[in-house]
Amino acid sequence: MGYELAYECWGQLAPRADNAVLVCTGLSASSHLCSHEGNPEPGWWEGVVGPGAAIDTERWFVICVNVLGGCHGSTGPSTMDPGSGKAYGSSFPLLSVWDFVATQRSLLDELGIARVDTVLGASMGGMQALAFAAAYPEGCRRLIAISAPGRSYPLSISLRFVQRQALMRDPDWQGGAYHPGVGPRRGLHLARQNGTAVLPAKVA
Repeated sequence: MGYELAYECWGQLAPRADNAVLVCTGLSASSHLCSHEGNPEPGWWEGVVGPGAAIDTERWFVICVNVLGGCHGSTGPSTMDPGSGKAYGSSFPLLSVWDFVATQRSLLDELGIARVDTVLGASMGGMQALAFAAAYPEGCRRLIAISAPGRSYPLSISLRFVQRQALMRDPDWQGGAYHPGVGPRRGLHLARQNGTAVLPAKVA
């Protein structure tokens, strides 16, 4: 199946296309890092990205992509399946971080960027940064992975299982066929509470 990616850019790409910075998003973030003329709403990294900021858009050409399967413009479960005329819902293909970075690499190719100066992100975005550097070692000069593991440990795997169960046991889950605007909000709330619990880094 074909797909679309929602993305936003800030700054100007240098003539040699050597000043690009790819910012990867966390699980539920949009591509809107910071405000700009087309969208003056503050972004989720407002103050971190922008003119004179830590990621200075007067120096860098910054790209942020809503991941494939995301809920902010990229093709995902809420996209209409042309075959059925209904949203893909739970029939949407299972994806991995490797799929995310493969589509981002394709986007960079479309933009004429062979190599980004830096790929970075936090949480799931950091996992994407690690995967991007591993999959395309010549495709980035530097990587910054914030709060992101190189692999999942048994504890985190078990917590993710519990989070999925919290969603799927919500009566509004409806087998994954819920409509936009409804859905298992109580289950999601519980899952996020579970996911953001503070845990010791090492158990003695």
